[in-house]
Amino acid sequence: MNPIFNSDQDNLIHNTEFFEWVVRPTPELEQYWNQYLSENPASKNEIEEAAFLLRSITLKEKEDTEDEMQQLWNRIEARTSDKKRNVFRLSYWVAAASILVVLGLSGVIYFQIAPTKNAPINYLAIAKVEPKNKEVKLIFSDQSEEVINSKNIEIKYDKNGEIEVNSENQLTHKFTESKSDEQQLNQLVVPSGRRTSLTLSDGTKLWLNSGSRTIFPVVFKKETREIFIEGEAYLEVAHDQSRPFIVVTNKIQVKVLGTKFNISAYPDEMSNSVVLVEGRVQALVNSKKVIMKPNQLLTFEKNTGTTALNETDVLPFISWKDGWMYCDKEKLESISTRLSKFYNVKIEFGDQQASELTLTGKLDLKTECVDIFNAISSIAPITYEIRNDVIVIFYRKVN
Repeated sequence: MNPIFNSDQDNLIHNTEFFEWVVRPTPELEQYWNQYLSENPASKNEIEEAAFLLRSITLKEKEDTEDEMQQLWNRIEARTSDKKRNVFRLSYWVAAASILVVLGLSGVIYFQIAPTKNAPINYLAIAKVEPKNKEVKLIFSDQSEEVINSKNIEIKYDKNGEIEVNSENQLTHKFTESKSDEQQLNQLVVPSGRRTSLTLSDGTKLWLNSGSRTIFPVVFKKETREIFIEGEAYLEVAHDQSRPFIVVTNKIQVKVLGTKFNISAYPDEMSNSVVLVEGRVQALVNSKKVIMKPNQLLTFEKNTGTTALNETDVLPFISWKDGWMYCDKEKLESISTRLSKFYNVKIEFGDQQASELTLTGKLDLKTECVDIFNAISSIAPITYEIRNDVIVIFYRKVN
């Protein structure tokens, strides 16, 4: 085998042995690359990222003639830089997507590829059930429903699609596996003021925040594991090297193999975000691919269509799942917006001075909303009143 002379993504993706190892591994290739990794630990991140990019597309066999494959390769070469490359074997393999763009350090590679055989799912057409009376609702593929009234809800699907609630109650709804490749989709709707955890059939765990929903297969039967999220969720994705995990929202699509991250995609908020805690993810925003690393925040502003990727402290973004809200010089108006969504209460300000106060610290979300404002009023110059179920906040002059 010819060892790679450099471990950047561009050289890796153009390396014959690397391509074969990622898409068609053999014992010999496994031994070669495992040995290479052990001898070159500094190259681990570049190798994992290059492998991730190659695995992110669905490959299928295609019988093309030598002339057709040569023409395809000529088109690819025409769009790359003049730098001499190691050409990997393209025979019999094309990617089953529309276009893949791989950004390397010394050029751009374009693959002309066939359409996917899996038609996209119209999640927005499915996600039309609104929760009532603070009920957490599980909606099955046959449109039957199960209302779950427990205070702390943990729902778990096993590998066979059987459902357990709070480790004790087995739901009576039975999953009947389809003989076709079609997946049966369930929907979990979490109203404002409630939170729920959900374990999927592959072992992936989600924490769904207030006012959120997810649509997911009872059992993953396709080459990718795909779910839909509206609202906010923290995910710990079970690792499966052969089947990437995809999270679809109205504006952002995230693709991972196994990682921990938070995604916020509320339809009534002007920005969506992804915060990566562990591993690596590929986010797709307005057809733009972004590779994220741990402790990074990706934001998408709906009104301008702009995207930003920045380093961040992840704790304030994920602490809600453990019952805490972290604030760092945050305006009380912004804090109140988050509390309103979390507790499903209406909060207003009696004057502008109160809304512009800033707070730093953490709030215990395991208490009642009025307890939160009692705590805030003990350290900040505010007072509040409850008028017709609305919390109204006022600035309190300090003598």
